[in-house]
Amino acid sequence: TPNYNVSYVNGKLTINKKAVTVTADSATKTYDGNPLSKSTFKNTALVSGHVITCSVTGSITNVGSVNNVPSGAKIYTNSNKTTDVTSNYNISYVNGTLKVTKASNASVTITASNKTYNGSSQTLTSVSASGVSSWTLGYTTSSSSTSPTWLNAKTNLTATNAGTTYYIWVKWTPDENHSNSDSGTKT
Repeated sequence: TPNYNVSYVNGKLTINKKAVTVTADSATKTYDGNPLSKSTFKNTALVSGHVITCSVTGSITNVGSVNNVPSGAKIYTNSNKTTDVTSNYNISYVNGTLKVTKASNASVTITASNKTYNGSSQTLTSVSASGVSSWTLGYTTSSSSTSPTWLNAKTNLTATNAGTTYYIWVKWTPDENHSNSDSGTKT
């Protein structure tokens, strides 16, 4: 080597972070009045033996959709979670979707009861409504009449005098969580 002038240049070795994607799971259900949430997720491959934890938040009760959002992932060398190696990973997140669809038809049930004259005004009807934002009762005193007298919204029919037969009508509007196919007027 006397004929050479040797110089040294240090090299650089780099360990790049491993990419991992965490995707929140999606879910769909028909409206039932209870919240929909899903806390599970999927992830791309980790180093063999490593485990991941992740928070997934999202909730919806009424018809519509929202994001199901993963966040705060932590990666450990084993299931005992003794050594956090999250800093060795480049974590990206993908939202899932939570969706609630409309329930079946809204329903209105009217219970009418005969009363015995007692000199006072008596309630002749009671209404049970499911999935209805508003309802209105009407009545006629003729079975052939198609033009009822409508009461105020959500008011039951009352009467005082004996001897009158009432034919009860109802009209309603489904709420935003039920299908509209059963709205309208029924006798």
